[in-house]
Amino acid sequence: MRHTIAAYLGVKNCAFILKECLSRLDWVDEIVVGDASDNDEVRRMLEEKFPKAKYYHNTEVDHRLRFEQLRQNIKSDFVLWVDSDEFYTAECAHEILEALEQPCAYDGFKIPSISHCFGECLGQGATQLRLARTSKLKWPMKSAHEMPVVDGPVKTLKNPYEHHNNPRLGIFAVKHFRYEAAEAALMETEKLEAGALDKMGPFKFWWIAALDWLRFNKRFFQTLWHYRNTRYAALCMAYSRIFHVIAARICRTEEARMRRGTIPRDTRGYL
Repeated sequence: MRHTIAAYLGVKNCAFILKECLSRLDWVDEIVVGDASDNDEVRRMLEEKFPKAKYYHNTEVDHRLRFEQLRQNIKSDFVLWVDSDEFYTAECAHEILEALEQPCAYDGFKIPSISHCFGECLGQGATQLRLARTSKLKWPMKSAHEMPVVDGPVKTLKNPYEHHNNPRLGIFAVKHFRYEAAEAALMETEKLEAGALDKMGPFKFWWIAALDWLRFNKRFFQTLWHYRNTRYAALCMAYSRIFHVIAARICRTEEARMRRGTIPRDTRGYL
């Protein structure tokens, strides 16, 4: 006898990779999909290929709040937090099911990953809390891209899932700006204004520019060395680390300017 397990996926316009992801989750008892895009293609695919899945259209952009609004629809004892670009191997699935044999002494499980990006395997990825008791999973609410936590005992599993991230650098760069814009929207105005590029005096402006230049170089070569067993993927990862710094600076300044009314939130057809 084991505890029941649900896979929860918060998605938006990702029918192609979602199909591959769900095909690796036939071992779970329940699948719950929270779709922010109201995508007919996703809905049809679930009806035809994955009848076990329960589909919910929810326009909440913040994936944490979307989960909280849909938590009541999850009936299983444990919930597995899955992104649509993550594929669970048979070995990982077997270990999870074994870990959920009753009685289970843990409230959560961290699961390692193998990272794939830009068409190459980058090796070991992050080990994060991905499986938790449905009633105990919660959010620190400190970062837009944070992972859930639990207060009780947590165990780290051995077998990894596969994380297949963006195959193209252009898409990855846009993703950085989207994440950082969401992050900036959660920040207090006082903190945003303290780092707003358009309000800095000349000395601070050039000081920040110099620090960023040093940070760019450090991150670039550290990342290049870390992924030295690849070539193209290592270069893409190194450039993406720079995009991350740029996106944070720009998005926080833009959020401050929008709150001041200097620029509009309405994109006026540009996007």
